[in-house]
Amino acid sequence: MMMVVVVVVVVVMVLIVMVVVEIVVVVVVVVVVMMMMMMSWSVGVMLFRDPEPQVIEFQTQQYKLFPLLATAYAYWFAGQMLQKAYNALEDELKKGITASLPEVG
Repeated sequence: MMMVVVVVVVVVMVLIVMVVVEIVVVVVVVVVVMMMMMMSWSVGVMLFRDPEPQVIEFQTQQYKLFPLLATAYAYWFAGQMLQKAYNALEDELKKGITASLPEVG
């Protein structure tokens, strides 16, 4: 009698696990299908929509951005020149040449 009860309990548990696994699989499939539909919808919207104009194409933005970009490039090139001058002075000082020191001060 005890053996029959154990077998019935095991069978019921296996059936419950199978139902739960099936429910999880169905939920995962539904979520994946919904995500694919959303992605294809957004891709379709993007394909049929006019491309957005670039910010840089607006003249008012150019008036604001170009002076800042020019300043940034000027600082970058000045920094490169100063770094080269510093490296050259450092190399001369390592060799014991102090002829460039009056120019630095």
